[in-house]
Amino acid sequence: MKKYAVLLFITTMTLFSNEQKITNFSFGAIVTLLPHDSVTQYKEHIKEIAVQAFKVVYSDQWNDAFEKAGLEKIDRLLKEYQTDSDKMFWMIAHEKQELVGWALFVKDDQKKDRALINQISVRPDQWRKGIGHKLVFSIIDYWKECKIIALTTRKSNKISHKFYKSLGFSESDFMPEQDATKEMQGYEYIYE
Repeated sequence: MKKYAVLLFITTMTLFSNEQKITNFSFGAIVTLLPHDSVTQYKEHIKEIAVQAFKVVYSDQWNDAFEKAGLEKIDRLLKEYQTDSDKMFWMIAHEKQELVGWALFVKDDQKKDRALINQISVRPDQWRKGIGHKLVFSIIDYWKECKIIALTTRKSNKISHKFYKSLGFSESDFMPEQDATKEMQGYEYIYE
């Protein structure tokens, strides 16, 4: 019995390691970097997960215009990702070969060792399984110089605040110009 378990583990590791780097390998979700040439293949799944997650998080603000703006932003970001490979990291999480979440990181122009979480989405039926945690910290495996992870989130997004605090993020005065409103809150995680 033990021989088979080890063989299964090695076979699974080999299957995934031949294609992409493995991050935080467990029998749960596997997080990898989205290959730039696979954006088209994943585009609709990425958008679908964003809509599912944002409908829950922003249920009191959700309407057709909110959804349209969000989807247009994702289209723009995916297009940028295909052309700006040195600055962006689009991480995807798979559970049993099914896309269950994603996170987009951007290297900060102001601070060379800081990654900015532009967006993160996990399917609501997959929440509380550690997928968001794996996505947030996956940047370290792909960008070794990263010492700080920063983000902004709407103050009305209570789910997000609770999530980032549970991961050890601290409220900060980090605030990119485009987010500088009273409605936004900055967070940072600093590696010691």
